[in-house]
Amino acid sequence: MLAFFLMIAYLIFKGSLFFSGWIQTKLAARNNAGTFWASRRKLIASMILITLFLSYLAVAGGAGFALSRLDPRMKTLFQFSLEGKDPFLKYADQLTFASRVVYWQAGWEVFNDYPWLGVGLGNSGFFFPEKMSGFGWGLVEVRRLMYVDTALPNIKSLWVRLLAETGLVGFAFFVCWLYLVWHTATWLENRMADRRGKMLALMGKLAIIALVFEGFSVDSFALPYLWVALGLVTAASLSLARLEVQ
Repeated sequence: MLAFFLMIAYLIFKGSLFFSGWIQTKLAARNNAGTFWASRRKLIASMILITLFLSYLAVAGGAGFALSRLDPRMKTLFQFSLEGKDPFLKYADQLTFASRVVYWQAGWEVFNDYPWLGVGLGNSGFFFPEKMSGFGWGLVEVRRLMYVDTALPNIKSLWVRLLAETGLVGFAFFVCWLYLVWHTATWLENRMADRRGKMLALMGKLAIIALVFEGFSVDSFALPYLWVALGLVTAASLSLARLEVQ
């Protein structure tokens, strides 16, 4: 759901930029693009974007309030306290995702010990018994994972897993690859006259945006949408580049 909302937020952001440009064009035409407009253009553009941002913030707050009333898991969304030990973990436990945070912390501790190259893909689970926080041992899911399940524990976060198992080197390679694909999609979006090409570029960007949030909840590389979507963007940009060379 967070990944979906983030994609919607990106579409709203693009729409806001278009709407802001449309308003500026109308104002400029009304003022005949005179000295008054030229001297205040940046100020007016900033005021428009700030107004839109505050409106979206109010909508997000309202949505959060509605969720806290409709979804039992979200009823304590606005009840955060700094009292006691591990306040963030207690807050996460209220929202029923404390076990995930505990796995992330364990993976982060592994990364702290092996920051450059990590411990190798698939090996972080061997370090969980010594890296698990004290709060984690009080969670039913964590105890079941450590004492009952036969599978090796995993970090449940692609980003922390990359840091723990491939270190800064592997993490940097992966993030740079996503960065290059994003710019490839932008290039494709700007150069493609066909609407299908532009939609393909947008699809690639939405896939990357979805991965940003989904990567905090799953740590698997076996996500077909990622490889198919970004593969299509890469293939389309390569085809377009070859056509331009010819």
